[in-house]
Amino acid sequence: MVDPYLVLAASNAALGRTEEARQAAEIVLELMPEFRLKAFAASQPYKEQKHLGRLLDQLRSDGLA
Repeated sequence: MVDPYLVLAASNAALGRTEEARQAAEIVLELMPEFRLKAFAASQPYKEQKHLGRLLDQLRSDGLA
C-alpha cells in the first residue's frame, strides 16, 4: 500500500523538505509503478476540492504525475 508514502511525500513537500518528499515519492513509484495522480484524485472523497487540489499540487512538486 502506498498511502503512507503519499502522506509522507505531501507532508514533507508542505514543510519544504524537498529531498525527503522526493524520496517518499520514489518509494510510491517503486511499490506501484502504474501510480497516476488522476486515478488517485478520483478515488479521494474530499468534500472541499481546494484541499484535494493542494494535496495534488504537493505530490506533483515531488515528481508524481
